[in-house]
Amino acid sequence: PQTWEPSELCALLGRNPYMSPFYIALTGASRVVAVRNSNLNMYTRLWCVFELWSAHEQNKPVKVVGPNPSSIDPGETGYSARCSNEGDTRMLRRAIDVRGEKE
Repeated sequence: PQTWEPSELCALLGRNPYMSPFYIALTGASRVVAVRNSNLNMYTRLWCVFELWSAHEQNKPVKVVGPNPSSIDPGETGYSARCSNEGDTRMLRRAIDVRGEKE
């Protein structure tokens, strides 16, 4: 989906990340595999962060495989990560904030 037109991707993902295809599939998974690559730090991509956070929230074991990126800027990872679509960035941070308040 990362190569799709923004309108197509928005239609797939919707406005509630807890109803996204990934989150729905995650609820039925027994474990998660996160694949790193040396070209891009996946923790700078907020959708990746949300997916890993969701796995943790659901007590799913996560196996991380692949090489670490060559450089890591802590100021651009985790909750500070961003999406290419600023609307997605706001939506995901709001979703994490709301769910995090329940803990």
